[in-house]
Amino acid sequence: TVRHSDFMGSVATLTIDPGVEVRFEPGTGLYIGYKAGHPYYHSYYGAL
Repeated sequence: TVRHSDFMGSVATLTIDPGVEVRFEPGTGLYIGYKAGHPYYHSYYGAL
């Protein structure tokens, strides 16, 4: 379980081992990267 909210200016590392499925609770997701004007470049919901 990862319960963390990280915003610009901070760096977080999440390592997911092969064969591991990551699931998200309703209303939550994983946001990766930063692109000018768009703080979250990739968004994942449901499962990864």
